[in-house]
Amino acid sequence: MRYDYKGNLLLRVLLFVLLSFWIATSANAMGSTASDVIGNSLCVLIHNLTGATAKAIGVLGIIIVAIGIMTGKMKHWTALPTIIGIFVLFGSSTLITYMAGVDVSGCS
Repeated sequence: MRYDYKGNLLLRVLLFVLLSFWIATSANAMGSTASDVIGNSLCVLIHNLTGATAKAIGVLGIIIVAIGIMTGKMKHWTALPTIIGIFVLFGSSTLITYMAGVDVSGCS
């Protein structure tokens, strides 16, 4: 049995490039002089994970999963965790606000 490493290597290189771009463009890497470095980094991460581009990628992901289910290429039990994960990612701020009772985002 032979394993194809080309796809795995391409995925690792793509992930490395994306993470490098994200780190290089974050506010802290550009010389921010804020006192709460960890909090600001987390706010940048939250903004990147829930921004307009991330929502567009999430919508495309749901569309691709739905097409996979309709054509029979993907099982329902494989698609369900993907869709639940997307809903949890974008609904987490609402869930935290509901549990805490106040708006706790703190990120502007």
